[in-house]
Amino acid sequence: MKEMNRMISRRKFLKSTALASEAFTAGLSSTRAAAGSVGGETYKTKKTIELSSDNPPDVYYSWEGGRAKELVDNGFSADL
Repeated sequence: MKEMNRMISRRKFLKSTALASEAFTAGLSSTRAAAGSVGGETYKTKKTIELSSDNPPDVYYSWEGGRAKELVDNGFSADL
């Protein structure tokens, strides 16, 4: 049952982020938003690689705590 709830929550999350992405870019010809999802440790690795690239994401999610502080301290985050 717990696994099914997790699957439903993931589907709802993916659907809501896709809808938010579409709404954000509606009518903005030069703006593109992409929503995606990967699991825990894979996300941490993916985010590190993307933030270090020549074209880092403008918006990303981070858990609170030490890792988030590290991203702020190293200039990868700014107040919204």
